[in-house]
Amino acid sequence: MASGAVRPGKIESRYEGLTGGEDQRRLYYTVLKLFRITRQQWDEMPWHDQRMYIEQLNEDPEYNEDGESGSGGSMEISSWDDLPPGA
Repeated sequence: MASGAVRPGKIESRYEGLTGGEDQRRLYYTVLKLFRITRQQWDEMPWHDQRMYIEQLNEDPEYNEDGESGSGGSMEISSWDDLPPGA
């Protein structure tokens, strides 16, 4: 393998680590799309503000996939203890 070449699978592992995984990417995309908040702005926001936004999205019938208030939406978070460090 040539010097500096990336071994198969390593780029995907690095991508997952740098972006926080699929759920985190979905969250970043959603807040950018709906609130025009960048990744950095979101990460700098206090965790309680982040939670408030997500809870309200989960209650919003326009946002929820099935259109029913309180149905969970795609940003449902089961435990706030699982938030990434600094969130």
